[in-house]
Amino acid sequence: MVAVNDSRTCTTITDKLSNCASGVSGVTKKQVTQLLDNLLINYNKGFRPGHGGKPLYIRAHILIRSMGPVTEIDMSYSMQLYYRQVWYDKRLAFNLENITELQLNNKFLHNIWKPDTYFLNGKKSYQHDITVPNIFLRMRKDGRLYVSRR
Repeated sequence: MVAVNDSRTCTTITDKLSNCASGVSGVTKKQVTQLLDNLLINYNKGFRPGHGGKPLYIRAHILIRSMGPVTEIDMSYSMQLYYRQVWYDKRLAFNLENITELQLNNKFLHNIWKPDTYFLNGKKSYQHDITVPNIFLRMRKDGRLYVSRR
């Protein structure tokens, strides 16, 4: 958990999380770091976006890369897939000139609410993480989050 009340701690943590400052004209890494710090100050990842209101709509996509082998004896199979989720978290909406989207390191996911997704009746599943976790996170200025996993 991030100690968000201590701005020095938050800056140190978020400074390591952002990958988006390169290639964006007029915006510095410091500005992006400050933006992320400010978004996390009163953010509680224990509550889903819109807590107490309507259910949250989460769009999910699955792209199967490969499937097999199928084992009839165990009634099991193996597959590799890309799993993508999209949802809105208005608490993460931002307004930074010249930036419409942030591409963030997968470590940022530890600081925000995310769906608790599982595969019903799955025997074993794991996330591909050689050499680093294969997670891609994009955050749009309206609070829309895109998470892609392999």
